[in-house]
Amino acid sequence: MNNNKETPNYKRYDFNVDNPNQRNQRSNFRGWWFALVILLIALTIGLGISWLKDSGGSTKSSINNDPITKTVKGKLSEQVQNQRVANFQDKLNEMDNNGITSSQRKQLQGLINKESNSSVKKREQALLNDAQTKQVAKPQPKKVAPKQPAPAESNQFSSTHTFASIPDAKNWADATKDQWLKAGYTNYTITANGQGYFTLTFTK
Repeated sequence: MNNNKETPNYKRYDFNVDNPNQRNQRSNFRGWWFALVILLIALTIGLGISWLKDSGGSTKSSINNDPITKTVKGKLSEQVQNQRVANFQDKLNEMDNNGITSSQRKQLQGLINKESNSSVKKREQALLNDAQTKQVAKPQPKKVAPKQPAPAESNQFSSTHTFASIPDAKNWADATKDQWLKAGYTNYTITANGQGYFTLTFTK
C-alpha cells in the first residue's frame, strides 16, 4: 500500500487575483492618462495667465489714451485740443453774420474763461479777437415840425413861422389869409432855413 498522495491532474486558478501582465498595462495606461490631465491643466493655466497680461496691457493702454484720463492728468493731447478749438470755431461761425454783436462777444468770452487748458484758451481767444464787431445802427430821431402858432394871436404874422415842408407852409398861409390881410399884410415868402425846414414870412 502506497502512502504517498497522488498528485492531482488539475490546476487551481484563483480568478480573484489579477494577471500580472494586465496589472502592468493598467498601471501604464493610468500613468499616461494622469500625465495628459496634468499637461492640459498646465496649458490652461499658462493660456489664462497670458490672456490676463494681454488684457491688462490693452486696458492700461486704452485708459492712458482716453481723452478723459488725459484731461484729469491736466495734459490734453493735440487731437483733443484741436477738437475743442474746432467746436469753439463752429459756435463763432454760427453767430458771425458780417460780424458779431457785443452781447455775442461777451457770451463767447465767457466760454473762453471757463476753459481750463491754457493752450486751448489762447487759441480760442485769438479767434475771438479776429472776429469783427457788428455795428448796430442807432435809430434816427424822428423829425418833428415845430408847433404852428395859434391863429388867434395878434402878433402871429409879425414873426416868422417854421414848417417841415413848403406845402405845409402854403396851407397854413392860405388858411389864415383873411387874418393876415386884416392885419395889414399883403403877401408872404417861403425860404429854406438850411436845417431841413422852411420859414414863412409875411410882408406888408
